[in-house]
Amino acid sequence: MRFLDRQGLLTTFLTQLSKNEIKETELILWSYSPNEKSNWSLLNKARIEFGETVARGSEPDIIIRTDKVLYFIEAKLSAKNETKPSDLQNRKKYETGGNGLFRQIFKSDYETVAIKEERYELMRYWLLGSWMAGQLGTDFEFYSLVMSSRDQEIQAEFDKHIIETNERKFSRLTWEQICNFVKTLT
Repeated sequence: MRFLDRQGLLTTFLTQLSKNEIKETELILWSYSPNEKSNWSLLNKARIEFGETVARGSEPDIIIRTDKVLYFIEAKLSAKNETKPSDLQNRKKYETGGNGLFRQIFKSDYETVAIKEERYELMRYWLLGSWMAGQLGTDFEFYSLVMSSRDQEIQAEFDKHIIETNERKFSRLTWEQICNFVKTLT
């Protein structure tokens, strides 16, 4: 994403990816906002809203803030999208924060998504990203970036737990798709 951003190709890539005409972007890597020259304040607010601490809160690999869509991209090379909370008793405020947003955007309960299905990390990003997009008045798109040979069922497996709308989507994206996009430009 940094390469695409530096080459002035990020807006074109995102436009093709999500079928939205993207004009402006801010690439936020591991919470750092170049515009704010610190951790992105809206992410910090989301962490607090859902009972996390700023210093040890959820940290999506890639956030791209645009004029129309807030993108979260969780990048995996060899790791799987399987995580459980380290403290099974501490649910923070995931189920109650954001005026009970959890119940509005999940079909399954916390126990099923985070513990039984081991989608804790994806659950947190879906929750925080959805809330943040609501604060910004934009759509939200969350992508699991994986090798084409890995996590082939991640979209179907996570989709059964979430409520998607035209304004809130989850998708699988592959490293190979990004490479192919770059190849078409040369």
